[in-house]
Amino acid sequence: MTLIEDARKLLESTSKIVEDGDFSEEALDKLAAAQEEFQNQGGYEQEQMVNVVLKGLGFAPEDTAQLCTDFSGGWQMRIALVRLLLSKLSLLLLDELSNHLDSAETVSVKFFCSLYD
Repeated sequence: MTLIEDARKLLESTSKIVEDGDFSEEALDKLAAAQEEFQNQGGYEQEQMVNVVLKGLGFAPEDTAQLCTDFSGGWQMRIALVRLLLSKLSLLLLDELSNHLDSAETVSVKFFCSLYD
């Protein structure tokens, strides 16, 4: 999620410039470009996608408030899988998913992988 985070930082910095009173054409153009980049990287959909993938792997909505270290090793493996699925990798090799996930969760992972470009 580095590209999204980079786009978020750029958006925050350019927004701050405008919020601080710089309404020049250059500042507004930079803000518009930053907003477009954030949108193109999927920044506005990021939280929704995280929640969809977490739910698909068996996490309850209240689990999102917990630290990763609060979970058992098996659940931490699922968190790592969520990170991989949301990383927009160009190549993702997954081996024997069904050893660690039930059938509904395996279907969720396969569905989410099918959304890759």
